[in-house]
Amino acid sequence: MACQVCGCSDVEPHFGALSCRACAAFFRRYFHSKKVVGQCNCAVRFRNSHPCRECRIKKCLSIGMNPEKVQEKRERHPPKKNKPPSISEALTSSSSTPPSLPISQLPVNYSWFSKT
Repeated sequence: MACQVCGCSDVEPHFGALSCRACAAFFRRYFHSKKVVGQCNCAVRFRNSHPCRECRIKKCLSIGMNPEKVQEKRERHPPKKNKPPSISEALTSSSSTPPSLPISQLPVNYSWFSKT
């Protein structure tokens, strides 16, 4: 079976009609963008290319693709909850308190350095 919009051979049900993924994505993006369709320019169409936006959206609607089945647009990356500290924050917080080393460990660590 072929896509009812462009004729591609790989089809699945999308938005209430059988179409390929490319035509389904076009249909979804069209209704998310809310752009006005321009005039038809299919006279300058290349072989094996999709029709102009106007003809393609009309074809999608004529085969039964339902705009109400398009889900709302989602955020691609939700905002992060835990923001890492900036470099300046990290430097100011680390410079105020030097790292502590137990005094009992100082001779052990020093002797290790002197052997190498």
